[in-house]
Amino acid sequence: MDLRNFLKQTLRGKELTEYQYNLLAKNDIETVQEFLKADLPKLQILLDIKKPHSVYDIKVELIDLLGKEKKCTFATLYEEEKQNNLDHGTGIEELDKLLEAIGQPFPRVWEIYGEAGVGKTEMMYTFAINFVCQQREQPRHVLFIDCKGDFESKRILQILQELKYPQPDEAMKAIKVVNVFSDEHIIAVLQALLKQRLEKLEEALAIGLLLIDCLPACFLHLRSKNERMLANSQLTTVASLLRRLNASGVGCIVGNASFPRDELGKYQRICLLDK
Repeated sequence: MDLRNFLKQTLRGKELTEYQYNLLAKNDIETVQEFLKADLPKLQILLDIKKPHSVYDIKVELIDLLGKEKKCTFATLYEEEKQNNLDHGTGIEELDKLLEAIGQPFPRVWEIYGEAGVGKTEMMYTFAINFVCQQREQPRHVLFIDCKGDFESKRILQILQELKYPQPDEAMKAIKVVNVFSDEHIIAVLQALLKQRLEKLEEALAIGLLLIDCLPACFLHLRSKNERMLANSQLTTVASLLRRLNASGVGCIVGNASFPRDELGKYQRICLLDK
């Protein structure tokens, strides 16, 4: 259950700023359940709220709101969260075993780093194909955000044919491609998808995996000192939106790039997920 949407319906929660929402997301508090379970002192310090009872009042308002919208208990909230956070796997056996061994908390947005030409895009294609091929009984779609303008549908078809997939045309239709060329554009796409999922639109709810290839391409035009500050802010917005989408049940994998320090400066080496 999207926390921001519910907080904005409460008397005290709607007074929270965008900065405070981002702080909650950065600290992995993105659902109603996570907010209700969080310690009051932690929330008070995190949100810089002077009056301790204000945080308590927000929790009470959330519980009241949930009770009015539908009969629910913490058990049903937990079940809904569990259903949202489905573990699909990458379809690459060795990689899935490695990720399982690492034991990362779930859900999580993943980020792939590498220099140009090492095969990040090919890996993104593999993730997309494996995902749609695993979803035969209950078809789900992939949203592939192409930031470089070089998405190759022929390569997707070639891989499907090599795998001898019985319905390559259906698999290709399940991979939705959107071209974006700026920071504003990618934010608009992510905001639109989140809004549509909150509104329970069928097409948006069918999206089970979001791939971004490759994020820096949307930010390379922001190079001056002032522009880098803007880019940092925009990256924080992107990270927040991805976490909210992930909390709603969309797996998110971001392609990033590493550059020599003297090429693009310290800023481009900052990890998106540190935002």
